[in-house]
Amino acid sequence: MNSSLTRPLAVVTGASNGIRYELAKQFAQNGFDLLVTATGPSINEAAEAFEALGAKVETVQADLATDDGVETLYNQIKATNRPVDAIAINAGVGVGGDFARETELTAVFCKVGIAHQYLKCLSHKLF
Repeated sequence: MNSSLTRPLAVVTGASNGIRYELAKQFAQNGFDLLVTATGPSINEAAEAFEALGAKVETVQADLATDDGVETLYNQIKATNRPVDAIAINAGVGVGGDFARETELTAVFCKVGIAHQYLKCLSHKLF
């Protein structure tokens, strides 16, 4: 196994569940260390699963739909003093209900637009 000095680092946003969890799991299984983030404490449980796969994992609990959340994640990435070899910027927000019949599109576009804007700021800062 590679040491953390030679293992690549992947950042995965929203990694506590769903496809974002599976992406982080794939990175861990393929020799990456991880910096993972989500809005809730369930990111810590996910981190334990990724560590069991051999990855060194750092967690950040932050809401990436806010300036403070993006800044928190950015600062934590910089604090690793490691290059980011891969990044999956895919934190998501949901609107409850039956999408086709109960969800107003303006609510969806507003939430998606806000989250997209903040994540765009993060990628601009990093690259």
